[in-house]
Amino acid sequence: MPKKAAPAQRRARTPDQKQDRRAAILAAAVAHTRESGLDSVTMAGLAKRAGLAKGTLYLYFETREEVFLALYLDALAQWASRIEAALVPGMSDDAAIAAIAEATRGAPLFIALASRLSGVIEQNVPIATLVAAKRASLPVYLSVAGRLEESLGLAAGDGMRFGSALMALLLGAAGMDTGDLAMRDDLPGDVRDIVALSRFETVFGEGVRLLLAGIRRS
Repeated sequence: MPKKAAPAQRRARTPDQKQDRRAAILAAAVAHTRESGLDSVTMAGLAKRAGLAKGTLYLYFETREEVFLALYLDALAQWASRIEAALVPGMSDDAAIAAIAEATRGAPLFIALASRLSGVIEQNVPIATLVAAKRASLPVYLSVAGRLEESLGLAAGDGMRFGSALMALLLGAAGMDTGDLAMRDDLPGDVRDIVALSRFETVFGEGVRLLLAGIRRS
């Protein structure tokens, strides 16, 4: 008996239908990256996972990096929301550092995307998409900057400077993180101590303290 043809896919016509389909594509991309990592994502694989024809996927995103940029904006908003909820006026530097580190630890996709943002993702999207993304991200950065000023007692305007340096530090600390390697019993004590110096919390904490000391003196 001949195989039945798959039912024709309905075209998204209304703005709500198009928005739903775009959201479904991004949800499929998030699931794929959690299972296999960003490098394994392809447009063909993403279309299949989202249950779409490849041509339909290209109606929403021209490149894999354009998908990643949309994921970054969503992840940025979620990370910023966690940061703003955790930071309160008058908290100590140590408490603020711990809160930011914890919020970042809980956002591995954000860190993975942010580490590729300027060098890879933004280099491979249409210029109109890049411009729109930069404009969309600015209010988020400004909001986080304001919360950093309030909670850490920074001068007005210093939140953006500090926030930019903080992001670079976050990415650097995440990139050199040795995780639980320093806990291994088969490492000699002196090597364990060296490895522990590169743990995320250690690198990030020391770096933030230096940043704060510098910006408060300026």
